[in-house]
Amino acid sequence: MKLFQIVCAVSVTLGLGACIPTQVKPVETDAQGAMQANDRTVQFHVSEAYYQNAPDCAIIKPIIGNGPTELTRFVEKSVARQLTGKVERVITPLRRDRLARKNGYDLSTPADFKSFARTQRCAYHVTIELQGSGDQYAVIWSDKHVGVKMELLKTRTDEVLWRGAHVARRGDGGVPLSPLSILANAAKAASFSADTGLVYSIANDAVRRILTTLPDIR
Repeated sequence: MKLFQIVCAVSVTLGLGACIPTQVKPVETDAQGAMQANDRTVQFHVSEAYYQNAPDCAIIKPIIGNGPTELTRFVEKSVARQLTGKVERVITPLRRDRLARKNGYDLSTPADFKSFARTQRCAYHVTIELQGSGDQYAVIWSDKHVGVKMELLKTRTDEVLWRGAHVARRGDGGVPLSPLSILANAAKAASFSADTGLVYSIANDAVRRILTTLPDIR
């Protein structure tokens, strides 16, 4: 019975959080753009300069890290795909990489990236930062999360026109109503935890929710 009570307490702590609806919240940020991806909240900020000179083209800048992974590649493609509905011309990761290789640009170098942007006649770019991904597993409850932060900048001056951040999360399992229900919830939680493909869908949720805050003023 004591084990049952402990498991119930853990599942309530993790599971009830999944029931809280996602909120969209405009926030003010400092000059360095201190905004962290936040669970259950989509944070964003749009500068006045964005409305004065909305971008007609944007380059998806490579995610900086310890080298490309399947998740970073997926997130870049997801941003490009969904940004197409807001910006007239988007230089996708595939096109970006092909052009950079062909012309010998190292896009991780600021000078090369700005030169690349000039040759493409594209004055804006989007940076993407993964602010953590992972999962929690507590016998009868499992959840996965992905945190994303994005910024839209004017490439020549590095002025930030818009930024947004969010942690998307999903879980499965439940609060057991009896000792017998522990088995059913444990099976669902284990199955959810073992599904490695879910992280891509969750990352896509984060990108989609963040980009809903980018005004479309074409």
